[in-house]
Amino acid sequence: MTPVSTPPSRIKYYTPALLWTGVIFVLISIPGNYIVPLQRLVVFEHFDKIVHIGIFGVLILACMYGSDKVYGATVFSWQTAAALFVAFFLGALSELMQAYILIGRDGSIWDFVADCLGSIGGVMVYGWWRLRYKKMN
Repeated sequence: MTPVSTPPSRIKYYTPALLWTGVIFVLISIPGNYIVPLQRLVVFEHFDKIVHIGIFGVLILACMYGSDKVYGATVFSWQTAAALFVAFFLGALSELMQAYILIGRDGSIWDFVADCLGSIGGVMVYGWWRLRYKKMN
């Protein structure tokens, strides 16, 4: 599908996704000793997996917003596949950074799985929203 806008104006639709990616990397860069006081907010074991799912679900929704505005992307489009690839890559990168670079943080394969599930869930929410929105119009 042909883009609906010129290249310089396209980036504005991806600004939420770019900003959210920055938020993700700021959050994972917080040293572990600053996170310990937040443990009081944990409602149940593995609560962090819910956080991972939510964070990456929002990332995909932001990516799909941009793709929808620029390309009219659908759930089964190359834009969705590209957004999922980017989200999976960022999830893997964030876990590798936590495991090998960041002090006081631990990378986990299960956190990466939660990142991927959140990304897939984001696509599902986007698809549901798009179907509902299209029926209303």
